[in-house]
Amino acid sequence: VGVEFFRGMALEFLRKHPPQHRIMMLYGAEFPDFIAGFSPAQGIGYLADVARLEQALRDSYHAADAVPVAHSVIAGMDEAAWATARLGFAPSLRLMRSRWPVHSIYAASLGKGAPPQMQAEEVMISRPDFDTTSEVLPQGSVDFIGALLQGRTITEALGAAPAGFDPGPTLGRLITTNAVTEINW
Repeated sequence: VGVEFFRGMALEFLRKHPPQHRIMMLYGAEFPDFIAGFSPAQGIGYLADVARLEQALRDSYHAADAVPVAHSVIAGMDEAAWATARLGFAPSLRLMRSRWPVHSIYAASLGKGAPPQMQAEEVMISRPDFDTTSEVLPQGSVDFIGALLQGRTITEALGAAPAGFDPGPTLGRLITTNAVTEINW
């Protein structure tokens, strides 16, 4: 949006939402919703979702630490165990669904990606080590992971995903980003 537009928007936000806490990392959680209602930004539909992604990255970074499940435990599970497994997740895990290519727009703005194609994206934010990461997941992943977060088994969570959803790539990303902290079956 450019420096001048952003400064003007940020100043207006500051006037309407002055800091309420001495710790600056806690400031600005209302910014995405502010942008969504900021009339000069109405023609930039994706802008509020980009701010939501940035807020999710910040929240993930400051979430409590957790110990991931050992990869050897995961490697030893057979198909029957996976079907009935209930997973626990790191507090740093965040999910986002946008009708905009929010992750692609964010990456392109940082010079880390090609210009986006205008299509919806589902994004996972995690903190595999010390820094957060974000990545686009296959369509249906947010529904699937959301069901897992509610305590459903993997088989039950498949029922929440669209027909034909393949859980393999999504489970693989959850495991390799150290987002899985518990397996119960």
